[in-house]
Amino acid sequence: MVTPHLALCALTACLMLPGAVLADLTVRPDGTVAVDRVRAEPPRGLSRKQVLKRIGAPRLTAGPVGDPPISRWDYPGFSVYFEGGHVLHTVVHRP
Repeated sequence: MVTPHLALCALTACLMLPGAVLADLTVRPDGTVAVDRVRAEPPRGLSRKQVLKRIGAPRLTAGPVGDPPISRWDYPGFSVYFEGGHVLHTVVHRP
């Protein structure tokens, strides 16, 4: 059985990894913690080609708009914003 302390330590270790690894946790009524799923959003600076290789094709794209050109790729659960050809920011969608 996974204790809350062990789950918190595992989550902390994952968050320290490059690549912005995030986990959805559920605390059960008995106090144990379950990891529901793990997402890996691309970190700042990755190229479009690296994002495609790591995550695959987006569901939807928008842009580029403005100067410098900003574009967005939408994936289930998050969006990736690019400045030119590199990741500027990743936004996780809230339910």
